[in-house]
Amino acid sequence: MNQIRNMKLMEKSHKWIILSVVLALIGKVSGYEGAVNPAVPLLYNGEYPQFHQLTTNPAALFTIQGDEFTLYKVSSFYQNNELIRTYDPGSMNEVDLLFDFSRNIDSKSFVNGGIRYTQTNKFDLFSSLEQDFYTNYFSLIDSTNGNVKYDGPQLWFQYNRKLLSHLILGINLEYGVERGLKNRGTKCESIIRNNISGAGLGFLSKTGNLFIGINGNYINRQFSYESVGVYSSAEVYSFSGFQVYTSESPRRIVEKFEYNSGYEYGFQFWQRNLLNSGFGIGLVTRIFGRDANIKLGSTTRHQPVGYWVREGLTNTFLLNFQPEKGYFSGRFIIENRTYQDWAKAGGFPTIILENDNQQLRWGLATAITGLLNSKFYGSLDVTTTNIDYQEYIEPFGIEEDLQTIQYKLGINTKIGLLSSVSFEYFTGNEDLDFHWDIDAVGYWGTGIRFERQFLFGVLGFRSVIHNTVSDDSGSDNKSNQRLFFELFVRR
Repeated sequence: MNQIRNMKLMEKSHKWIILSVVLALIGKVSGYEGAVNPAVPLLYNGEYPQFHQLTTNPAALFTIQGDEFTLYKVSSFYQNNELIRTYDPGSMNEVDLLFDFSRNIDSKSFVNGGIRYTQTNKFDLFSSLEQDFYTNYFSLIDSTNGNVKYDGPQLWFQYNRKLLSHLILGINLEYGVERGLKNRGTKCESIIRNNISGAGLGFLSKTGNLFIGINGNYINRQFSYESVGVYSSAEVYSFSGFQVYTSESPRRIVEKFEYNSGYEYGFQFWQRNLLNSGFGIGLVTRIFGRDANIKLGSTTRHQPVGYWVREGLTNTFLLNFQPEKGYFSGRFIIENRTYQDWAKAGGFPTIILENDNQQLRWGLATAITGLLNSKFYGSLDVTTTNIDYQEYIEPFGIEEDLQTIQYKLGINTKIGLLSSVSFEYFTGNEDLDFHWDIDAVGYWGTGIRFERQFLFGVLGFRSVIHNTVSDDSGSDNKSNQRLFFELFVRR
């Protein structure tokens, strides 16, 4: 009996650690698009992310009601960069603290919530006053090098309630603040406020094998940048697209405000254990959009400098084979993501750029259990991307097809009744877009994870080494190295 209990505790630990990874992907303050278009791994530590982790519908969480938990996690990474674009940092590190919990209120309702604090340091950052120059069509740069620190908290809350015997209501709220400060030159300070609110409905069958849901999210994000410095020592430039920039008038303070709003509508269908065979199928559809108004000026006067819109659609199809008893399981995924951008400059009605991005992702994952008290698993993940980018102020256009391929192999072994250890190896290559001066990179990495059951809960750690190298012969063998470490306790 104790053996069964300990095995269940370890399985629940895997389930909620995966959930925390998904929350990190879809909710981080610095990743606006992540909130409406999350990318979920095929496998995490040898486990398949569950269906509710592939959607932002809070009602889907009801499929795992009853799994109460408290999770504490601290993680950190350091990355050294030799392969960089003009406005990328020379190196960076990050520390992330997370507290997450789930509690049953009664048999018909439960809550999930948490708080996280993230501090990111970017070193030897050339010119850019943006956290990521290459995701913003209207960026600011200056003429100095420096280090930038970003830090701030994020909070989230989800409430689920069964309205009728099979009808579920889910509500989610998120709020985050992030502050950035550059240590030299213009002493640029940035404040980002991000909030997400949404609701979803779901139908869950009596057996729990069928789920049908719809949901909607509203996203609001506000940026405020203030660059303070002496013009003669730190010139400030504003971009319209990636090819055209303007020198700002000499003044001590340059301010930029960006107001974002966005939406997401979703539909979900999941049927598992078809005809008691272990087969399951799933479909997740997302329709999303956003717009951004950008103003620039001094403390007394601001002028509109840009307006841009993104609209897109994501369809994800899953085919699962996960029998309750058996040694073999597998998952096939195919995902189509498209979005279109267009932008205008200032108060003028003329479109200055367009960007059409289409992605097709497919992947296959499999796992074999019961051999040598271990689980052996592997996956293949392939994404092809077509980019059609055009600028019209100073004519510039490029259309390119890119491909990313990743292979992963791993083993998870039980050590006695209370412990387990996992080893992973992954490798792949990635074509780079027109922002880079090299065509492609290759990468490889290894990971180790250890968990042990104690009276107070599950204690574990994970460490990953990731190395990226240029595939171009003329790049002088430059590379990027990342070392990641994570420590967690689940009760």
